[in-house]
Amino acid sequence: MSELENGIAEEMGVDNGVPDGIDPETGEIIEQDGEPEAPEAAAPPPPTEKEIEARMRALEKQAAKHAAAVEKIMGDDFAMLVPSPVDWTPGFIFNVPGMQPMPEQVAALHAILGEAPPAEYPDDPGREACADCQGSGKLKTGSRVPNEEALSCRFCNGHGWVGEGNMRVAPLQLVPPPQPNNGGSPEPNTLQVADRWGRPIGHPHYGLEPAYVGT
Repeated sequence: MSELENGIAEEMGVDNGVPDGIDPETGEIIEQDGEPEAPEAAAPPPPTEKEIEARMRALEKQAAKHAAAVEKIMGDDFAMLVPSPVDWTPGFIFNVPGMQPMPEQVAALHAILGEAPPAEYPDDPGREACADCQGSGKLKTGSRVPNEEALSCRFCNGHGWVGEGNMRVAPLQLVPPPQPNNGGSPEPNTLQVADRWGRPIGHPHYGLEPAYVGT
């Protein structure tokens, strides 16, 4: 068909029998820009309150079955397990020394929580954890008075460590004077104040821990 004939056919709505996308003169497929957009799927409706409750009941039943199965498999060793504090559906972790979560597992948990993992530092050769408070900086007093249940460790001054720059000072103790050989009474007001290692006042290492300064 000529251009004039094509124009007349278009004006009159005449179908030339050629489907869309085909050149009527050459018969070649005409490339179209892009692909036709697929209709968007309708978003599923949110679960109802009853559906949520049904899911939770199903999860609770499944959790109970899982716990029973784990206890049966572990036998007496089940006592070493505790529920995982981070699992949404109950899981278990070991609660015994040497079987704690691996460092990479702890790091993965920090990443999920959006937290930076705690920094690791080399040990200081001149300092160590206080043996009395075990590095916590506080000791239990046995008191039931509010805010008096635990107080700063007096051996490390509440720092949790002892060593250079935080010399450990021992509490004082009273040491009675030696008894006279003749069995007489000791002279009054002659009690000596010594540190916990028995060093008297005036000793060059008085009140200091022997591990650091010698005796």
